[in-house]
Amino acid sequence: MVRVLLRQGADLYRDRQYRQAIGKGRDALRLSPGNPVALVLLAVSYYGVEEWEYFARAAVQAMQAGGAIPLGLAHHHTMSGAHPAVLTLTATEPGFDPVFPPPAGLWR
Repeated sequence: MVRVLLRQGADLYRDRQYRQAIGKGRDALRLSPGNPVALVLLAVSYYGVEEWEYFARAAVQAMQAGGAIPLGLAHHHTMSGAHPAVLTLTATEPGFDPVFPPPAGLWR
């Protein structure tokens, strides 16, 4: 059941239905407290709706549980402008990937 909720939440997140994805993440956590995938889903979904306090709490919990938080950013070049990039936060180190095209849902 947890896997089904997480898949549904990921699909909702991909479709930018962040509030509904938050609900699926919460439901998954009720069944599997401390689940790092559910915590990441909550964190990135709160990021999507710009609820920074909830994002920060969920992100810290996710990283403490071993999860990685991907954040869509703009990587700027003086001559060519900005392109999408992903900053990934973990409990031990950040990661930066100047990807193009970005993963679904990370770039608005």
